[in-house]
Amino acid sequence: MIDVSSLQFLLLILTGWLDRREREVLAHLMEENRLLRRQLGSRRLRLTDDDRRRLAARAHRLGRRALREVASIATRTRCFAGVGS
Repeated sequence: MIDVSSLQFLLLILTGWLDRREREVLAHLMEENRLLRRQLGSRRLRLTDDDRRRLAARAHRLGRRALREVASIATRTRCFAGVGS
């Protein structure tokens, strides 16, 4: 029979590994966005209504505070602009 404290320890290790992995993936995507933005230069990114809807849905789930930390291409307000029009 598995001891409860051993199971809790195993879950703690697994949770820590998953959290670290998620942070590494997010850091990679943020750096990738910086590089793409630099290549884009001063040219404006053209978003379709579908693009805006998809970004708005993700932004809504993320929340304003977290979005300020990770948004690189469009802000939440900009994502919602034109949605439904």
